[in-house]
Amino acid sequence: MAVDVGCGNGRYTLPLAPHFKKVLGVDISESQINLAKQHTIANNVSYMVAPAEKLPVNNASVDLVTAVLAPHWFTAEEFGSEVIRVLKTRGCLAAHGIYPSTEIEFKELSHDLTAVLSEVSRYKGENTDVHS
Repeated sequence: MAVDVGCGNGRYTLPLAPHFKKVLGVDISESQINLAKQHTIANNVSYMVAPAEKLPVNNASVDLVTAVLAPHWFTAEEFGSEVIRVLKTRGCLAAHGIYPSTEIEFKELSHDLTAVLSEVSRYKGENTDVHS
């Protein structure tokens, strides 16, 4: 079994289907899960609304946990504990995230605007209750 955490619209969930008997995509966004369900034709792929920190699977039941372009939204310690709980003894975690770094240039306000954006990005990365 594979579990794609923070699966969004299922873009990275579907490619797992040929390699596993069962694939589960989970995301905290019900609208994203509904969109993923509309575009899935593989019989072994299903989706559920759930936070990354409370995966809806049994202990030691998962071969692969993926988290693509989503880990920056998770509470790292809680997500790590969940991964350990659900993975089989020789299971694998494959995670890829991003941390946006942007500079804004606008007249004499460039430095201040960049500082504000940096602060907002840092806040979003530390607080999993904030989603865009």
